[in-house]
Amino acid sequence: MKRDTYFAARLALISVAVLGGFAGRALAEPTEAEKRTEAETIFAQAKDLMDKKDYANACPKLEEVVKLQPRGIGAKISLADCYIGEGRLASAHAMLGEAASLAVQENQADRASAVQGKAQELEGKLSKLTITIPNTIATTPGLTVVRDGTQLSQALYNVTVPIDGGTHTVIATAPHMKPFETKLDVPAESGAVTVNVVLIPEGPASNSAPPGGANAGGQLRGSAWDQVKETGHGAGEAGEDGTFWSPVRIGGVVVGGAGLVPVAAGIGIGVSGAAKTGTAADEFTAAKAMGDVAGENKALQDHADAHNQAVGGWITTGIGGAALVTGIVMIAAGPRGHKSASNSRTQVVPVVSGTTKGVVVTGEF
Repeated sequence: MKRDTYFAARLALISVAVLGGFAGRALAEPTEAEKRTEAETIFAQAKDLMDKKDYANACPKLEEVVKLQPRGIGAKISLADCYIGEGRLASAHAMLGEAASLAVQENQADRASAVQGKAQELEGKLSKLTITIPNTIATTPGLTVVRDGTQLSQALYNVTVPIDGGTHTVIATAPHMKPFETKLDVPAESGAVTVNVVLIPEGPASNSAPPGGANAGGQLRGSAWDQVKETGHGAGEAGEDGTFWSPVRIGGVVVGGAGLVPVAAGIGIGVSGAAKTGTAADEFTAAKAMGDVAGENKALQDHADAHNQAVGGWITTGIGGAALVTGIVMIAAGPRGHKSASNSRTQVVPVVSGTTKGVVVTGEF
């Protein structure tokens, strides 16, 4: 008996729950008759507001009527008229298109023709918007283009579409790209506006010098040699993490400077020796013509000595040149030095005078 009572109680609870669900659904979803009555009430309020030309308050009410009666042709036509009064010609044109389509479906040919004619009258007054997106951007993974809070499909990229007059916002975003955003003012009638979407990769600011050789302050930088003299750093080498003049590079200056002296001396000796060989050759020719055997022998000896002098000069030049090249390589390829607390400064000054050739390295190390 108790078991029967238990099952009877459970059945009663289930029945109450089911009936409650149907009742709740009935309360949440009004019948078509109730929707029609509500729509008629709101429509009357909207018409009264339109008679007063209060389109800003009338249009939202008519939009609610269209939601309640989505196949109401008259409601859509009235909403289109409200949009026209509010200056939203593109929205009015779209709503007239929906009304004409419904009229065709309902076999109301005369009504459909009248609505289509009204829509055609608006076409010449519509403002147009084109959102231009190059293929290089359109194919960007994760690209999203939003107009006035609504995401655009790719089918609308680079397509001219009617748009209501007023202020509009276009936003384009993609992973690892700086967001693109622009606001545009569209004329109420017969305007044509184009938005060119540009996406720039995100990343740290470039450390390269601006075009024209200007630094961050906008002043023109001098030559690399001027930078070395003024700052102790080579072009592009100065920084918080070190200085240009490391021990290796300073050694390169010393080696290269040491090579300048034998290069200069060797060239002088070589040129002098070459000139003497020419003179000795002329003397030998003259002595031979005169039959002066002693003169010939002396000329040959002078030629041999001059030749040896020239060879020695060229060898000296080669040794100095090798040292100079080595110094240049050490300066160019040497590592950057550590920046000391004293903020070391170095100057390298070439010295060329009548008797002295080389470089002077000054500064704090």
